[in-house]
Amino acid sequence: MIAAQQVFCDYLRLTTQLDEWDDLTDALALHLSDAQLQLRASTDSLRLWETPSSSGVVRMERLPHVGVVSISASGQSLAQLRSVGAFGRFLVELASRPHKVTRIDVSADMYADAPPVIADALAKGRCGTVALTRKAIEPAAVEYHNSLRPDGRVSGSVYFGNASAKVRAVVYDKRLERYARVDASWDDTPERVRYEIRVANGLPTLKDAYLPAPLFFHHASPSFLVKPADVPAWTPHGEGFEVERPSPPLPAMRLRSRVESSSDLGALCDLAARDGAGGVEFLVSLVRKRYADAEKARAARSGVKGPPAPSETSCAPSTASGVVVPLRG
Repeated sequence: MIAAQQVFCDYLRLTTQLDEWDDLTDALALHLSDAQLQLRASTDSLRLWETPSSSGVVRMERLPHVGVVSISASGQSLAQLRSVGAFGRFLVELASRPHKVTRIDVSADMYADAPPVIADALAKGRCGTVALTRKAIEPAAVEYHNSLRPDGRVSGSVYFGNASAKVRAVVYDKRLERYARVDASWDDTPERVRYEIRVANGLPTLKDAYLPAPLFFHHASPSFLVKPADVPAWTPHGEGFEVERPSPPLPAMRLRSRVESSSDLGALCDLAARDGAGGVEFLVSLVRKRYADAEKARAARSGVKGPPAPSETSCAPSTASGVVVPLRG
């Protein structure tokens, strides 16, 4: 049995208006840097952030020919956001602007012996008994990719629905996929089957990214899994959702996190070390100069001489509170 809390958003793509580009770039940069994602590409029409392991990306792209800005986040980048408690803040930022969710993948894992589960899913598909919507999937639209595992057993992935389908499902051997993708030790990788529902019909909202279980079981049950009794029915274009917003990290905490996770700074430290005993001091002097120049530029823009004095409460964390997120279209 898969419980509601085991379902997670594994991919997200949405669009917003072109005039949101500048403001959204700055806002997302703040949240993503707090989650230790590094900016890897920055042009007039593209921003690309990567996770520390470079396995996940958040992509923001201007598409003037269709009049929108497209934002997409891979499964690994969303997992990184969840791991540091920044996922809710990320969704709040997106939800505060006119937007449309164009694709969402919601997934859940079952720790079970994969080959017989994959074989059973394939048999159901070939018999025409799998229905992700009201209409059953035609056997011709069921695609099987098999592989020989290191233990000598045959397993793989089963796709339900063609590539252009508005709702598609994939059931696959996650142990085999992880072994092949990250070159992990086979014996140290547990048996795991992943059920993935991909929806691109324009009906889901950001609420389904934050609370994905209703959408997942709406399509996965009863063909693949039994819907738990505590999972509410899914409704398209649902109401707003409440996010428990944690206290924002203090500037010093954010600075420390970014310094410790920055691969660019790590490369600079390595370069400084090659310069001998004075390399680190030279690097520090360059950082101090960069900071001084930035302060001068800031003061010139604001008309204030020098940095502002810290207030008595500047280092005090704010109280956590829930925030209700409307689903603006």
